[in-house]
Amino acid sequence: MELRDLIRVAKRWVPIALIVALTLAIASYAFTKFTVKKVYTATVTMEVQAGVTGQSVPDPTISNLIVPTEAQVAAQGPTVDQAMRRVQSTPGIAITPGEIAAIKASIQCKPNPDTSLFSCSASAHQAEVAALVANQLATVFTQGEQAFDQQRYQTVLTNIRSSEAIARKNGDAALLSRLQGSEISVLVDAAQRASIVRITQQAQRPTSPSSPHPTLNAALAFLAALLLVLGVGFVSDRLDDSVRGEEEIKELTGLPLLGIVPSIDMLKDRALSPNSLLFFTGKRSPEAESFRVVRTGIAFSRIDDPPRCLLVTSTVQAEGKSTFASNLACAFAESGKSVILVDLDLRRPSLSKIVNTPMRGLTNVLLDQASSLESYLVAGALPNLRVLPSGPTPPSPAELISSLRMAQVIQRLQTMADIIIIDSPPILAAADAAITAGLCDSAVLLVRPDRITRRGLTRAVETLNGVGVRVIGMVVNGVPRTDADYYGYGNYYDYQAPAARGDGAKPVAITTDKKNAAGQ
Repeated sequence: MELRDLIRVAKRWVPIALIVALTLAIASYAFTKFTVKKVYTATVTMEVQAGVTGQSVPDPTISNLIVPTEAQVAAQGPTVDQAMRRVQSTPGIAITPGEIAAIKASIQCKPNPDTSLFSCSASAHQAEVAALVANQLATVFTQGEQAFDQQRYQTVLTNIRSSEAIARKNGDAALLSRLQGSEISVLVDAAQRASIVRITQQAQRPTSPSSPHPTLNAALAFLAALLLVLGVGFVSDRLDDSVRGEEEIKELTGLPLLGIVPSIDMLKDRALSPNSLLFFTGKRSPEAESFRVVRTGIAFSRIDDPPRCLLVTSTVQAEGKSTFASNLACAFAESGKSVILVDLDLRRPSLSKIVNTPMRGLTNVLLDQASSLESYLVAGALPNLRVLPSGPTPPSPAELISSLRMAQVIQRLQTMADIIIIDSPPILAAADAAITAGLCDSAVLLVRPDRITRRGLTRAVETLNGVGVRVIGMVVNGVPRTDADYYGYGNYYDYQAPAARGDGAKPVAITTDKKNAAGQ
């Protein structure tokens, strides 16, 4: 994905992502702030002392062995259960069984690295309960440690002293001396090995909850939603090959925009007919003006070397190519140019349905070299406009178009008019359009955003460039009326009075039939 693709996707999805992210952030903040119960955490700090002097453990090796063990013992079930019983018996404290289970699960004891300290924390929905639990846990543990050390050595000393009494009674001085030495050794060993745990900092009543965190949760929700929506946008953009709007078309093709033709409501879901020719002589309508804008863009594309043979093609079928070509021919004829409109879509000819011409024309000229070209030209209602229909459908259109006779016909037509407008097949539908493009000096690519894909549009431009034809630019067709008004084709003419707009004027059909020419 190139930088311009990233910018295009960002322009489309960033506003959506921001709206979604802000909505979720606000909802997360409100839910956390007003729905989730607050939890308070209190922490008590204890110190492990060792040796007869009762000093803190100075050796990191000893502290890394003794302190983690003490912390682990402090958080074990018996100590926690005894601490909770004391909390429950405290006057003024009322906690439910469910809260008791939650408090027990929240108790944690962790050593402070490379020190003789470790901390125990407890969490509860009430700040005073959290502090009380932490302090009771520390009290129970320190008292239990002292009692354990005293009981362990007291049992040994009791046994030694009982033996000393027996030795005195029996007058066994040697045994008595040995027992007294053992007693001294036990006392010395007890003093050296004793580990004393004391509380260095009582747990204080927390003033602010430890959870939840409305601001943090809102920030995380905002960031997660933003990344998620942007991710979905980039993935969907890679999977979606459709084209969205005129700006993307210009970026993909690199061609100048000659004009925008608004969507014509009366032609929606209707077959091609003489009414498809919507260029009204003397009428100033947004539709007619859009064709005048395109005509001007083509005329000024190269002032010193104006187009003589203009190919009108599209990427795929049903982009309105034939309707566009016929109306563009009217626009040039209106400006005083002599115009010949050629239906070179030999596979699916459409101009005959629009201009109501007989089924004889170009193929007859190509197959009968003795025939006169002028005899197949149909004069239109506009004095400067003539039409060369496609004629009968040939079995092999590509071979017919690539013949020498075809090139001679095109050259002859250029001597008979100021501009030749050729309605060709879609450039990607058959080889006919690429062959025809090689016979023309200029081409216009008609694009309808709701009918094309990015890949198809890029291939169409590459194909036209590959045959050496000069692509003047592109025309975006079928743009919704509101978008066309944005580009200026609708607002001005809708502002005029009905008489100035020419309401009631009839469409001019390019035909020699007087009934159709009158606008039936």
